[in-house]
Amino acid sequence: MGEALESGMNFGHAGSSGIEGNTENAGSTGSTSLEGNTRNAGNTRNALYLIPYPRFSSQHRGVGGHIVHAYSITRALAKAGFATRILTEEEIPLLQGEDGNPELVSVPLAKNDPVRRVLWGRRFLRAVRNELSGHPFETSQNHWPTNRPEFVYIRYSVGFMNWLPALKRICGEIPLVLEVNSFGSQRRSWLAGIEGRFLRSADLLIAISDVVRQGIHDRWGDALSGKTHVVTNGVDPGRFPVWKEASERSRGDVIRIGYTGLMETWYDLDLVAEGFLDASRRWSDSDQI
Repeated sequence: MGEALESGMNFGHAGSSGIEGNTENAGSTGSTSLEGNTRNAGNTRNALYLIPYPRFSSQHRGVGGHIVHAYSITRALAKAGFATRILTEEEIPLLQGEDGNPELVSVPLAKNDPVRRVLWGRRFLRAVRNELSGHPFETSQNHWPTNRPEFVYIRYSVGFMNWLPALKRICGEIPLVLEVNSFGSQRRSWLAGIEGRFLRSADLLIAISDVVRQGIHDRWGDALSGKTHVVTNGVDPGRFPVWKEASERSRGDVIRIGYTGLMETWYDLDLVAEGFLDASRRWSDSDQI
């Protein structure tokens, strides 16, 4: 995802496994062109990243792949030259850039119960409207440096799906990019009809795997899969100082394989266990940690 964003947000052909090129040349069939928004008059390029999920970090005690994913994408945007603003419910120090980019703007929810979460969605939309109109939300100290954001990027949350049409109306001509890690009808099939209508509000969907994109196609056909791009999760080898040395080790050396992250019943961790067992069969001297 980092390389895709750094390369300039060209959405290319629908269903591709990457985002490449530059915004002056957005692709063809099934693509969403950003030309009208990316040719800014000023020098600053802006992006608005939304996390419409109360207690996104604290409910898991700050641990989880979802937090690392949000960190990685927003840091990649900042590294690519975007002045990035993150709207989320709570303060998450990890997401706040030391130099103010990304900038974190919180839309707090005092009491986290089902009714208040639904009502909070309306307040969150009001904060988005303020940001896009050039009037920063109350917890933000800054206006956009020069221009409105080139796009609005949002992590999909089943609890927020009913607000997606209103969010798109607020965005207007600004493309709404919806990242789909999973969807409600994967576990509750009866949600498929209404969930599909809400997902159609997005201009572009980013699926984190071919499996997720296939699930979108199976439920909603080309109407949604045709504007879905796969940008797989991954790890930046640069975060590991000994990566090159480790990757060049000869066969027969100890290989350590690990899993870190949340454990939930629907995460198919049996597949991870099968992978460990398969690795053990292939490389008898490997360690599973």
